[in-house]
Amino acid sequence: MSGPRFGGMEVEHNVHPEIKKYHKSCSTSPKDLREARAQGKQACTVCGNLADSELRRCGKCKHTSYCLKECQKADWPTHKLCCSTDDSGLNMAKIAQTLNASTFLSTHLQMAFIAAFGLLRDPC
Repeated sequence: MSGPRFGGMEVEHNVHPEIKKYHKSCSTSPKDLREARAQGKQACTVCGNLADSELRRCGKCKHTSYCLKECQKADWPTHKLCCSTDDSGLNMAKIAQTLNASTFLSTHLQMAFIAAFGLLRDPC
């Protein structure tokens, strides 16, 4: 049986049983994550209006969202500089939604940022 792969190499993943139990007790279920991602409101890239219904997306990159055609037209001179058919941005959006939907992941990510940037030493 092979383990997960990272950069073409097989990775062995060992987690202490107590840590595994802790993670399971704190983590958000996949079903709850899907529901939270589905309920997450998006904002128009240009005006910031929150959408009650689904926003229209750029026809090329499918990543940038707009509430009105006028907002999309207004943003095009700027957006065309970074617009592409590369779908990696869509994956990043899903990752961000998952982080927001999961209290466990969000809390641990916040702690990592606090530690990485030394915010407890110098809060300014």
